Amino acid sequence: MSRPRPERVVTLTEEDQKFLSFALDEAMEVMCSRDGFTDMDWAMLERWRHLTDPPSS
Repeated sequence: MSRPRPERVVTLTEEDQKFLSFALDEAMEVMCSRDGFTDMDWAMLERWRHLTDPPSS
């Protein structure tokens, strides 16, 4: 098991966010259409999805 990494601040451009959002949508479609994905897989998808949220004020 790997050691947890310290949290880092990631700044994404609008284009980066759009691309990541698209990739995550595609991943979610694959996950919904196939078996074998775990709760940890879904948690990781949500973690990455959080990066596409608009910045809070």
